[in-house]
Order: sequence, then structure tokens, then C-alpha cells
Amino acid sequence: MKRYKYVLMIGGMSFITIGSYFGYAAMIKEPDYVIESVQGKASDDAVKDLHVGISSSRVKPTQYDVRLDGTVEASERNYLTNLYDTIDVDYPKEFYRFIRKEDVSTSEQGTRTYGIESVKGHINYQSYDEKTKEYTKVRLPYAALEGSHHQDDENTFQILSQDARHIYVAKDAYGPEKDMKILRLDIKKREVSEVPLILPTLKKDQSRTLVTANAYGTLYLLETHDDESIIESKYYLDDGKKVRRVKALDEFAYTGSMDLISDNRQLLMYGAMDDGSKDIAWSIYDFETNEVTKHQVTSKYPNQFGMTQMFNTDQKLYQVSPTDKSSFQVTVVDLTDDSIEYQGIIRDKNERKNFSIDDFRIEK
Repeated sequence: MKRYKYVLMIGGMSFITIGSYFGYAAMIKEPDYVIESVQGKASDDAVKDLHVGISSSRVKPTQYDVRLDGTVEASERNYLTNLYDTIDVDYPKEFYRFIRKEDVSTSEQGTRTYGIESVKGHINYQSYDEKTKEYTKVRLPYAALEGSHHQDDENTFQILSQDARHIYVAKDAYGPEKDMKILRLDIKKREVSEVPLILPTLKKDQSRTLVTANAYGTLYLLETHDDESIIESKYYLDDGKKVRRVKALDEFAYTGSMDLISDNRQLLMYGAMDDGSKDIAWSIYDFETNEVTKHQVTSKYPNQFGMTQMFNTDQKLYQVSPTDKSSFQVTVVDLTDDSIEYQGIIRDKNERKNFSIDDFRIEK
């Protein structure tokens, strides 16, 4: 009987605690986000598929999905349901199950998510584009490559790039230097081939970091270091026949991101300016001309780049960054004519200050 009373007492205390939590959460005035268009030439169609996911970390956690056509949707969660509601409902179920497997390597580029898995005798490749909803699932014959020191079923893949014909994938990119291989996947023909590489032998004080690969070769950063720091950084392009120094890229080491654009013919380099700057700057390296061009646009508001998120797709550079503690700006830069296509301020009318930007994507 005493045990029964003890259980009832614990249950009553738990009920009071949970009830107090939900009662307090219901009283909290949550953020009320509104969109204020600032500048730009874009029509509604050009930005209507852009989403910004905002999380409020208050007692009553809320996920906001802000679309730049003016739609703001809020999805409230409590800490109990948040433990179980972790499935990304935007993916097809089959694709989601695939990329969640432990032995599948995943990558994201622009609006597309990739998954690749090597099993004995073949490669399973899948991808999904959030904007077009295109789902690709292909099985490619794949045998162990000559000279590999790893088991054929070990999965250490990284999607590097995709052009009109091929997908370039790094295998064992983070393993021993001699085992790094670049694979060329032909999805239409369902073929896998190894990209030829020279990879000169490294000295004891050197290390090599893979950047990307395309039809022009494999680009990597060669670093020379002493016991305490890196003393020299140089970029090289290895096309399997010769290794060419790419001096035009040396100044961009460690200063931002590098992404292939223009069907992999060019390399987009962008990073953060100094805090408080209104400028958005980027550079473009052309593999055919071996030249770098520098570009810049000025926005209306200064950026706080410590929290800036960027990505590019369809010859556009997308950036989201805070403007103050309760609002942030979204900017779309047209890379074809160096102009701001859209810039909008997303502001919380209640001036709540504890938000975080945890998602930025294009999706219909």
C-alpha cells in the first residue's frame, strides 16, 4: 500500500511539473516575423521558392519556415515531441532511408543532396533535388581498383562536382595520400571510371588537400609547414598527364569557399568581408583562360558575417545574415551581371533576440 501511495505521489508531482511547463510556454509571446522588401529587380516568381528556417530556443521551441513571397509558417514543438520528430519530411521516404544508412556517404551541393554506397561489385547512387523534386536512383557496376589498400566495400566518398555528363566523386579522400582516387560516374551509361592522377610524391614537410575535380583535372592545395605553422600554400591542377601550378588561386587559400559553376568551367570563390561591411564580394576563376576576375556589390545594410550562410546555384549567390539581434537579411546576387536581384529584411515585430538560422534552401 505504501508503494502504491508513493507511485501516486510521484505521478502527481510529474503532472504538476508538466502542466506548469505547458502553462508557462502558452503565455510566452513568440516571434512574429514579417518580410520587408528592401531592394532588387526580382519578380515574385524569382524568390517564391526560397525558404529560411528559423528556430526559437525558448521554453516553447518553434520552427519557422519563412518564404520570401511573404508566407511565414510556424511549427511549435515541445522538448518531448522534439526527441521523436526528427524525420526530414521533404525527402522521399526511400531516399531518406537510403541516406540514413550508416555506410552511405552524403553530400549537398546547392539544392541537391547526394548519397553513395559501395558494396561488393557495385555502387549504389541516389540523389534528390529539393527544387525540382527530381529523384535519381542508379546501380553502377564497380570492381576494386588496382593498387587500393582498402577493402572494396569501405565507404569514404565525397561528391565533388556534377556537369552535364558526369559526376566526380572522391574515394578515400581523407585517407592515406596514395589511396586517394577520383571516380567519374556516368549515370546515363551506368559506368564508373577512374580519373587519371599523377600525384607527385610528397616531402616530409608537405601535405595535400583535395579541392575539387572536373573535366579539366583534379585541383588540390599543397601546403608546406614547419613544426608550428603552414609556411607556404600553392594550388595545382593534375590532369593525369601533367601537373600545372595555378598561381591565380593562391591568394584565396583559407579565405572562404570554392564552388564550381557554369557547368564546372569556372570556380566561384566567396567569403566574408570584415564585420560591419555592406559589401558582398566574390571572385571567379576560369579553367580555360586561367584568369581570375573580381566582383562586388553593395547592399543597403551591413552584415554580421559571424553568422552568415551562403550557397550558390543557377548562377546566383544566396546569402542570409543578421542585421541586428532580432532581424536578418536575405540577399540574392545575380552572378551574370553583378547585381542584387533581391534583398529583403525578415524582422520580428516582437523583437525577440534568441533565434537561430538553421536552414536555408530552395524548394517548390
